[in-house]
Amino acid sequence: SITPSAATSKIMISVYMYGEGSTTDLRWGIRLLRTESGESDVAIAGATAGSRRSVIGNLPSAHNDDDSAVSPTSYSFAGLIDSPSTTAAVNYKVQMNNESESNHSFHLNRSGDDDDAWDHERGLSWITLQEIVA
Repeated sequence: SITPSAATSKIMISVYMYGEGSTTDLRWGIRLLRTESGESDVAIAGATAGSRRSVIGNLPSAHNDDDSAVSPTSYSFAGLIDSPSTTAAVNYKVQMNNESESNHSFHLNRSGDDDDAWDHERGLSWITLQEIVA
């Protein structure tokens, strides 16, 4: 969450995510959502057209369905500029979107199989927000 000091301020967003989905990485789309006080989520992503999903990117291919337990991946972007045009608190969140209609899970900051073993990693994820006063 960040509260801009002026309505003309820009917000620079950087994200790093670590985790593992329950299905092939390339099936996961990443959306960045902005919520202002009392408003609905707004997707910051590419344009939706036809049956295309509106995403900011997809996970790189590191995991496949044959190994859904111990092959986490990471995704990051930096320097994305948003213009919320408000001095109210603005919240940003990352949403994982699977192209499949069936139920799949994304395990943030850990491998899919969270056993206490050397090959079942744990990691960190973060969002950094920085105001650019215009």
